[in-house]
Amino acid sequence: AVAGETSELTQALALLNVVENQTGIRFSGLIDVMARAGGAARTAGMSIRELAAFAAALVPATGSAAQAGNALKTMISRLQSPTKETADILGYMGINVNSLEWGSKTATEKILELADSFNALDTAAQNQVSSIIASRWQVNRFSVLMRDVASETGYFNKAMQATADQAAANAKYKQE
Repeated sequence: AVAGETSELTQALALLNVVENQTGIRFSGLIDVMARAGGAARTAGMSIRELAAFAAALVPATGSAAQAGNALKTMISRLQSPTKETADILGYMGINVNSLEWGSKTATEKILELADSFNALDTAAQNQVSSIIASRWQVNRFSVLMRDVASETGYFNKAMQATADQAAANAKYKQE
């Protein structure tokens, strides 16, 4: 069991190293985000790879890994257990949080769907959505994340592409 856990840790560290090398986030920042948002992310079905990619999208624009980690934890929690206000605003965007489809999605899938809908809104509507889903303290971070995730050249997609081969290799390794 220890050998398997050591191998998983080695794979996770290698993945974080790739994200650091391909984006604007430092390794220490990735560790900080993992410590702050990792529990919420794991509960919501988000992989280390995905959380690292979201961290890469947020940290360079928000200034600190601590702020990015707290913002991600808030956003993930609000999407997993939406308040009535959050459910209403998502409904306005065409997302039914009471549907089986939405309920069965991971946090990553929810954020990606949300980004598509969010970026189609005008600025006033984006501000309203941000303040409800991300809280008034995380509005700018949420907007940054939505724009980055939707961008082919953003750090989120850059990190996901850079780690795609490693993720496939890790999956194959676990099967063997």
